[in-house]
Amino acid sequence: MNNQEVDIESKDPVIEQLVAELRRRSAVGLQKYGEPLSRDDLKLIDWLRHALEETLDNAGYLQAAINSLESGQRPADSGDL
Repeated sequence: MNNQEVDIESKDPVIEQLVAELRRRSAVGLQKYGEPLSRDDLKLIDWLRHALEETLDNAGYLQAAINSLESGQRPADSGDL
């Protein structure tokens, strides 16, 4: 993969929002862990375990949101939803 940064602005605001969120999450991760994702101290199995844990967390968030919608309650921070 090419490590060169390409600065191409999308005409899709959703994509721009995702890019901004990726940059924000990267900064949070660097501050929290002091290492970029390009680190080489983890084995593939470690990366897969991290991904599985994140996926399970996501499933929990989705289920909680579904439960709130099905019960007629809005999630606490739903804003305009």
